[in-house]
Amino acid sequence: MIGFFPGFINEIIGLKLNIRRASIIYLRKDQMIFFLRLLKSENLFYEVSDFYRSFNSLGYTKDVSEIKPSNSQIYSIYISKDMETVKELKTLDCARNTLTSEDFFLKMGALLGYPKCCTMSYIAKLDSPDFLNDSKLCPELSDDVEPFLRLFNVRNGEKVNYLLNDFLFPHLRQHIVCNYACEESIKQLVKITDYLKKKFPIEYSSFEYLLKQSLMYVGNRCFVSFIDLKEMGNSIYSYSMCTFNFNKLFEQNSQNGFKIDESYQIFKHFLEGDSFENSSNSVKIFKDKKLIHEQFKRHKYDCFFIHVI
Repeated sequence: MIGFFPGFINEIIGLKLNIRRASIIYLRKDQMIFFLRLLKSENLFYEVSDFYRSFNSLGYTKDVSEIKPSNSQIYSIYISKDMETVKELKTLDCARNTLTSEDFFLKMGALLGYPKCCTMSYIAKLDSPDFLNDSKLCPELSDDVEPFLRLFNVRNGEKVNYLLNDFLFPHLRQHIVCNYACEESIKQLVKITDYLKKKFPIEYSSFEYLLKQSLMYVGNRCFVSFIDLKEMGNSIYSYSMCTFNFNKLFEQNSQNGFKIDESYQIFKHFLEGDSFENSSNSVKIFKDKKLIHEQFKRHKYDCFFIHVI
């Protein structure tokens, strides 16, 4: 029986519920043994890629003969209910450099069950002048387009359905949504969460609590998560507590230097406060309605607030 593993929920249960024909999970070699046993117990077919991808690179190599153990070497696990589809997916993934970008993503998206609106949006935005220009504002995300694309797809202060909250790991899905009100994506996730509520009510309740936390991107791949956030009106929000979130995997593998201290200092101001006012120019932090700090924004993705509902 499948256990409650948030990072893989959407992929495995999506197969069980026929939301998708196939799935890809990315793992290091030291993570594989347990997961492959899980797939066998679920009567799912799989194959492991003949190449690895570097954690901070979009490039691939098929030269696996001299691989040395490293946390940066990620392998693809191709999964389906039948071996024919597994092989189809693996062949397509290996052929990505021989296909046009649009052709590859359309075929891959169809196999993985991504809504077509999301796949088309992904293709269009990667080459759009607005995306390319805006991405320069966050150089710490330049080694992987998808984290920035998530920010690009939402407006500062926009309300986001918690099912679509994918700004921190773990989350419910793998594809990048066309927007954070995507009806097709929500339909898929409602089916998955209905399944989880029945099978794992206690575990899912805790997971849902995390998904519903609103966030603020404070740079350097760091987020502040707000607990019990309430909208007070006029772009003012109160909260009972906040936490600091940083993916340490990027600390060693990214080619860009991070100034984590800067982001942590912003978090400390929020930790001292109990409410904030979010505007296009700054974030004002208050304690008992008294202003204790004003953080001025250097660009539109600086102190970028995501209101999860």
